[in-house]
Amino acid sequence: METSSIFGSSVSSAPAKPLARPRRVAQLFICDTEPSVDLELCLVYAGLAHITEATDDEMVAEVGLDKLLELHNVRRVKMLNKAVTEHEQYLGKVKAEELKVVVHVLAVF
Repeated sequence: METSSIFGSSVSSAPAKPLARPRRVAQLFICDTEPSVDLELCLVYAGLAHITEATDDEMVAEVGLDKLLELHNVRRVKMLNKAVTEHEQYLGKVKAEELKVVVHVLAVF
C-alpha cells in the first residue's frame, strides 16, 4: 500500500470499497414547456429542497408522475393552441416523456 502527501493529508492507494450513494440536497421540477400553456400552469411539480440518496429517476418515481400528469392534462386540454390562428384548436394531452424534468442539486455530501 502506497501513500502520498497532498497538502499535508495522506492518501492511500489501497483497493477502494464500493461507494455508497452520495447524499445530496436536491430539488425536483417538472415543467410543461409548450409555449401555449399559461405561465402559471406550466410548472407541473416543484418539490422542496431536501436531503436524499435517491437517484434522479427515483425522485421522479416518488412524486407519482402519473397522477400529476392526469391532473395537469385536465387543465391543458382546455387551453387554446396559440400557434394556430385560423381557427380555435385546443392543446392535446401531454405525455410524460414530453415534460422537462430538472433535478437541481444544491449540495453533495
